[in-house]
Amino acid sequence: MAKIRGDYLYLEKGDIIQEGDEVEMSNGWNDEPRWQITTLDNVGDQAPDPYYISHRKYRRKITQ
Repeated sequence: MAKIRGDYLYLEKGDIIQEGDEVEMSNGWNDEPRWQITTLDNVGDQAPDPYYISHRKYRRKITQ
């Protein structure tokens, strides 16, 4: 299940990617995280396992 950190819900393996979710797109291992809105191509897909370094990480803004 997804984990909450600050104002964001971080998706775990198998969580469904929704429109408006963000994907981490930094270039290197030690680079600062750079978050972008995910493309519509990924909406409805399952999020990959974020614990594998080669997998992308997804998050969702908590709006309550």
